[in-house]
Amino acid sequence: MRWLIYVAGFWLALTAALPAYINSSFLALTVGEKRVGYIYTTASIFAVLGILFISRLIRRFRPARFILYAGTISLASLITLATFGHTKNLIIIVGAFSVYFVTNILMSLTLDLLLEQTSLNSKTGGIRGLYWTCVNTAWLASPLLAGTLVGNNNYQIIYLVASVALLPVLGIAIYYQTHSPLVSYHAEHPFKIKTFAKIFGGKRTSTTINLRRILIIEFLLNFFYSIMVIYAPFYLHTYMGFDWSTIGQILTIMLIPFVILDYPLGLIADKWLGEKELLTAGLAVMALATLPLAFFTGKIVAMWALILFLTRVGAATVEIMKETYLFKKIDGDDLDVLSLSRLMAPLAHLIAPLLASIFLIFFPYRFIFVGLSIIVALGLTQSLKLKDTK
Repeated sequence: MRWLIYVAGFWLALTAALPAYINSSFLALTVGEKRVGYIYTTASIFAVLGILFISRLIRRFRPARFILYAGTISLASLITLATFGHTKNLIIIVGAFSVYFVTNILMSLTLDLLLEQTSLNSKTGGIRGLYWTCVNTAWLASPLLAGTLVGNNNYQIIYLVASVALLPVLGIAIYYQTHSPLVSYHAEHPFKIKTFAKIFGGKRTSTTINLRRILIIEFLLNFFYSIMVIYAPFYLHTYMGFDWSTIGQILTIMLIPFVILDYPLGLIADKWLGEKELLTAGLAVMALATLPLAFFTGKIVAMWALILFLTRVGAATVEIMKETYLFKKIDGDDLDVLSLSRLMAPLAHLIAPLLASIFLIFFPYRFIFVGLSIIVALGLTQSLKLKDTK
């Protein structure tokens, strides 16, 4: 059943990854480049609300059935974007994009829960590392495929292909529901305000302090992803003049670290090192490698690919270390903490584009990467104080 989760994770990630780097250009056709961030902010508000109610939904429908229902709704939203995207109707585009955005996040969280129910703490790094390798393989394949398919700004075809990629997830959900004993979730509560208060403002214990630090790092990582996914491809296409086929090649090289690093780093964290040192190194590499994006103006594909590759060496390291650390601190009954963790992504997608939209009023587009480098570097104040699980 764990292998089914790995496979479902791959296909669900492919559904998210295929449109990820063209979403901003597609949405800009309807609202303009400087308002794209507001659409992400709107969708993220709904995602936050969805996470707040996720356990009620899971308890009501059971995990696999919830994935089936959410996936069906997501499928409808993708088909809507593929069918009506050319109309540039604001209500249809924003509504369908928001539904797709929210359901994907909620299905990913539910897969996290199912995977945690099949995991042992002593093997968490390897299990999470292998899962994220499957997920990131989908992300690695997506830019090149999307760049080839999109052609002369034919964005709708990407959403159609993403809808096809979602079908295996629905099939696995049906199979999992009828064959696995892990079909229900018995915890009393989902995300709770008191959980947030305990970790961020309650009694200072070693556990709450370190959970707070890892959640802040998770927020900063997702802030980085949000800015990069929304603004980097648009910058390469509109300001640097690269076509989508070339951008696909650049982004494919950029994503290689996620495939080659997650699993071995997870094993290293299990057997030899704790997570603190690698987290710190990853954050430092992310911050330093992001800075040149603002100042390199040459149209040299290899250099752009190298710089972005280095940013993801850092991000891949941070990603698997924060996952390993978190899941060594919680178990399958801690949906409240897991929900709080997964709340960081939509919160980042809510705040990052909003700040970026304001930032772009006062500063040139390329300086957004300077601000991002500074924000990522703030994570070092948390990782250096983290208490290792070893």
